[in-house]
Amino acid sequence: MRKSLYVLVIMGLLLFTVNAFALGNGSDDSDVKYTQGFGVHFGNVSGNGYAYRYIGKDLGFQLVVGGLTDGDNHTNFPEAAYTYDSPAPLTYLRTEKGRKYNFNIGGNVILPLRKTTYSMFYLHAGANWKYSDQKIFSQYYDYDHTEYGTSYYYPNEPIYTTHKVRSYCNIGIGPGVELQAGRYFKLALELPVTYTGDDEFIMYIPQVGFYYYFK
Repeated sequence: MRKSLYVLVIMGLLLFTVNAFALGNGSDDSDVKYTQGFGVHFGNVSGNGYAYRYIGKDLGFQLVVGGLTDGDNHTNFPEAAYTYDSPAPLTYLRTEKGRKYNFNIGGNVILPLRKTTYSMFYLHAGANWKYSDQKIFSQYYDYDHTEYGTSYYYPNEPIYTTHKVRSYCNIGIGPGVELQAGRYFKLALELPVTYTGDDEFIMYIPQVGFYYYFK
């Protein structure tokens, strides 16, 4: 989430810099109606990543595709382990998380409710499929001895790896507003109600997108 916020800040600064430059040069494109935009979008229902948006007269849609990797596959298992458990177990297991791969794809339908020259209020609904795969490294330690209430262990088997895989879908619906932010740029702000893959309802978590309308 923190990385996404950094991206949003950078995109926002770029957007408003271009907007200020365009307005400073007297550019005005209010008479031209653009319907297709490309940019980035971040949210639980929309998904995170590159986005294509089409806004027709009475209906529109949006497609978002993205991926991210995080972490590394370096392990830092100690040569010996210890525990204060009593009685001491015969084996002791330590695990470390490795690199994580994330992928998501989302599709949303957009229903315009009110349009003006510089803004659009709309209702959007859709789903976002998320998939993640993370390596888990495990090391078993065998009991060696206990000294002053501390039990010591030494590694027994080679490090082995497993995979923690998650695949789930978020669905949601809510209002949104799209604001003109320059000659070709638009900012989308949304506030959906989301039903997550963890069987939870999430409200009041906003979505945001930046778009360059090219056609």
